[in-house]
Amino acid sequence: MSKQKKTGSLLKFSPFLLSQERIKAWQHWQHCTSSLNKKREAKARAELQHRSDKVATLRQDIAENERQQELAQENFDKISKLIKKEVCPGGSKKYADF
Repeated sequence: MSKQKKTGSLLKFSPFLLSQERIKAWQHWQHCTSSLNKKREAKARAELQHRSDKVATLRQDIAENERQQELAQENFDKISKLIKKEVCPGGSKKYADF
């Protein structure tokens, strides 16, 4: 069976699984955002305490977390677009906020 055919049958027969994947992607995105905010707060505290060694490490961590957050958001957007395309191919207004 080709990949296209497997994907098509999955989309037709398991809307629950699709929504679960979208939820997982959203949760991962939110986790990355939360982690990024915590790192930024830790960096601010370290700067107030004049701990330059910790600040340098946290800057690198923040840069990595920003990349992870962007990737998670892109993944969520891709999954949402795919689901919207497959579930409501006519562009129904009912799913406009999906």
